[in-house]
Amino acid sequence: MALVGTGSALPLVSVSNEQLSRRVDTNDAWIRSRTGITARRVAGPGETITSLATAAAQAALEQAGWAAEDLDLILLATSSPDDLFGTAPRVQGALGARRAAAFDLTAACSGFLFALITAGQYIRGGTVGRALVIGADQLSRWIDWDDRSTCVLFGDGAAAVAVEACEEPRNGLLGFKMHSDGRRADCLSLRQRDDHVPLLEGHLSQKGGDAVADRFAIPHERVLSNLARYGNTSAATIPLMLDEAVRDGRVRPGDLIASSGFGAGLSWGAALLRWGGPGGGAQAAAESG
Repeated sequence: MALVGTGSALPLVSVSNEQLSRRVDTNDAWIRSRTGITARRVAGPGETITSLATAAAQAALEQAGWAAEDLDLILLATSSPDDLFGTAPRVQGALGARRAAAFDLTAACSGFLFALITAGQYIRGGTVGRALVIGADQLSRWIDWDDRSTCVLFGDGAAAVAVEACEEPRNGLLGFKMHSDGRRADCLSLRQRDDHVPLLEGHLSQKGGDAVADRFAIPHERVLSNLARYGNTSAATIPLMLDEAVRDGRVRPGDLIASSGFGAGLSWGAALLRWGGPGGGAQAAAESG
């Protein structure tokens, strides 16, 4: 499986720590010192998981050089779907990906990695040639904006990665691990709020550090992180960072990426990836022929 395209989409409104302190009893220094977060994107009316995921998917398709009709599979990792029965089919319809099967996968902050690994198994098995793996969450619809212990942590966003079958030398999923422990599910949970409330003047919202790098002694300059600007975007966090790093040149074809996620459920996983770049699968096929 080669990783050949990325894309992302973020809500228009960015809420800084200083702005948030006007709503809840907190301040920039308190939030920054404990979380490293300085701002987060918050979706407003009209910005949904469907719209954000579709925009991210379109950007990934464009970078990969694919048409939507080329897709065989769409996996949407999310813990905050627009529809209880699944949002991936809505994204499939919005893209016009008529041939693609589409379904949601829920594993909180581990969701994107779990979905990417799942897509890899479909591709390895030969039943799927091209797939889109999307991580998208709108956790602002779940949190209480008057609870400073949680509202400072989360942000909204979506990002996608296009993957396709390739020859083994360009395989982009080099290794992975997945784990779950439902006995500790109550350690991380959020209860949904369905009503919109004023967050900032003129904006409504639904009410509702990298420890791995240190453990493996990875130099901080080699660690990719966007937590400060976007907060915890759950399933969108890893692909959002990957898209940024690919587009600004920090990640180039052939680079190895060690990625991990830990989230509610409890679930956790890790994967060693290789970025292939646009046209990677087609190039590999040509070289092997």
